[in-house]
Amino acid sequence: MTVGRFPSNFTIVKPNSQGYMGFAIPRLLYISLAIDAMGRPGVAYLEEPEVGYNTVLNYWRAGTADSVKVTDTNNVQNDFATVNLAFVGNKPRVAAILSAAPSYAITYVSSPDDGTTWNAPVPLLTSGGASFYTSLAAGSAGEAISSHHNGSPSDVSVDAGCVTDPIVARSTNGGASFSGCSLSNTEVDMNGALSSAYGASRLSGKLVLVGHSSNTLADGGPGHGIVYYQDP
Repeated sequence: MTVGRFPSNFTIVKPNSQGYMGFAIPRLLYISLAIDAMGRPGVAYLEEPEVGYNTVLNYWRAGTADSVKVTDTNNVQNDFATVNLAFVGNKPRVAAILSAAPSYAITYVSSPDDGTTWNAPVPLLTSGGASFYTSLAAGSAGEAISSHHNGSPSDVSVDAGCVTDPIVARSTNGGASFSGCSLSNTEVDMNGALSSAYGASRLSGKLVLVGHSSNTLADGGPGHGIVYYQDP
């Protein structure tokens, strides 16, 4: 191995927005990888502010020279942040704990093409107080964003009844809007890492969700464990 050089199968992504010394440098560990329908990898990441608090969400797909700026936090401080990338065909979708206002935490953005252009960000107003972990499932059944509250939910969240764990908001119109904020008649204190997907084969169209519970298990008893949920 030659120090300072990368093998030919490595690619250094250049930022379209900001970036230190001309290279894309993600904020801490906030980076997500997904594969589109043509087998091309895409990467979404949150970029560290050079000054102030303006965290930037960037997207890059294999075969392109530079990453594309998707949105930013409008210089609003985000102490907790995550990012999740998924594809519907070749069209990328991103759900991130990345807010431009204190009234919400989770932002959803989608591209009408292969990620060259992006629709206006959709804030999940019922997500105030969500942090640390979130997960995006996308497919023919639509989109679903799951997360959990950490700390005090916003007044909007409380008024909407979105104070149970996990938060689950769903869209059936391509992410133009989301409805709901919890699993139907189900509450599990999933206050750890989350992962979700829309099932295939016999589970087609059904949301599956797995997460870490450190307080209340599905049977109502105390303790740590991994919880698996599947839509009825």
